[in-house]
Amino acid sequence: MASVKFKKLKLPQEVKAMLRHCDKEKRLETNHSNIDINKSATPDNTQWNLDYYAACKRYDDRIMELDGKPGANKRKDRVTCFGLNVPAPKDLKPEDEQEFFEEVLALIAAQYGYDNIVQYFTHLDEKHEYINSETGERCMSRAHLQCYVVPEHNGKMNGKWFSNRSNMIKINNAIHKMAQEKFGVMFMDGSKKKSRKTVEQLKNESTYLAAQKELDKQKDNLNTRKTAVCAREAALSIKSGELQQAEQMILKTQITLREREAGLDQREDSIKAKEDDSDAALQSAAEVRDMAFQVLQHLQKLEEEDKKLIELGKQQRRKQRLSVLDSDAAVKAYYELNERINDLTPQM
Repeated sequence: MASVKFKKLKLPQEVKAMLRHCDKEKRLETNHSNIDINKSATPDNTQWNLDYYAACKRYDDRIMELDGKPGANKRKDRVTCFGLNVPAPKDLKPEDEQEFFEEVLALIAAQYGYDNIVQYFTHLDEKHEYINSETGERCMSRAHLQCYVVPEHNGKMNGKWFSNRSNMIKINNAIHKMAQEKFGVMFMDGSKKKSRKTVEQLKNESTYLAAQKELDKQKDNLNTRKTAVCAREAALSIKSGELQQAEQMILKTQITLREREAGLDQREDSIKAKEDDSDAALQSAAEVRDMAFQVLQHLQKLEEEDKKLIELGKQQRRKQRLSVLDSDAAVKAYYELNERINDLTPQM
């Protein structure tokens, strides 16, 4: 059932860490380990008109004031602050949540003193699904009030008095009565006994149960897959004989192909040898042809030289004839011949 949870805080560092964690502005600036904090909903949170630093100063000032009084409790293990967590009733309308928390804050101030309230926060950004550790049902968490109070009683810090059974019952009964009278809902609905586990423990249990369900689901999936695999293995076993026969046929075909390939290699080597012989013969014929061409050129050259020699000989004979004609006997014979021709020619 819903009830107020009390958390003891001894050191100032613990108190200020919680104030930082709950502060709206700091909450938006920080990356939280709590995966259930939805930063998009953080702007809807509310708190006193105090920022983180003002809240810390209010806490420091109150502790300093109490420590300055005669007979102050300065024990090292003293509780300097309590964090009160008050969830909204299960059946409370969302639009009534803020008013409900304001009424709760007034009851806390009436029981423990307004001056002892350091800061309060309403958190709407931690609503998330969880699994009820007792019923196993999936539930939705509710908005809650976080109120930090210095445990002062009769001018001294007194953590035992603050959280004794009588005071705890008193504040829960007051909230329950207010919820019934003003909102018509049950704060302590009696659905189950009060859990003594912390919020973190409950979250861890919820996470564990969710993980366990997911694990069971995965096991079921694995079993289904295992059954399917077994069926496939049986089918594969049936086909195994067919595959072996096919492999044997393939092996025989491969042997035949290799034999044919070897025969083709031999034929190819033979053809290549013949081609090499043909290339050698062609090379030899080409060499003979080149030699014959060279001989023919040489003969042509000799023939031309012979023609030149013949022509030179003819020129020399002509010169000899001309030299003979240039002699006196030739001149004399020329004139005699000319005279005979004249004599034979009729006179006109």
